[in-house]
This record gives sequence, C-alpha cells and structure tokens, in this order.
Amino acid sequence: MMRKAIRKAFQTGYLSTELEEQIRQLFNSGCGLEDIDALIDLQYAVMAGQVKRESVSLTQNCLVG
Repeated sequence: MMRKAIRKAFQTGYLSTELEEQIRQLFNSGCGLEDIDALIDLQYAVMAGQVKRESVSLTQNCLVG
C-alpha cells in the first residue's frame, strides 16, 4: 500500500500534503523493508528536486508573499 502511494508521487512528480500524510500514517501502522526502500528513494528524489513537496511550496510562498 505504501509503495503504491509513493509510486503516485513519482508519477506526478509532486508530493501533496494529503499524500504525505497518507504515507506517514502507513509508516506508523507498520511497514516492511521494501516500504523503507521506497521511502528512501522518495527522500532522495525530493532532495534532488525530482519530486516537489507541496508543504515546502506553501511555506516558501508564505515567507515570500
């Protein structure tokens, strides 16, 4: 289930706050090694700018405007 949610972020190139919360809840309910690997891949993609986080965009917009 978690990998499916993470795959959606990769497909769209965008991590919405709703999807981020869904991934957080799935993580807190327990996950396997494959899920952890997918989370690590997502983290690297966000750090590299391949996937944009909505929560960061909202914060930056608030600080600028």
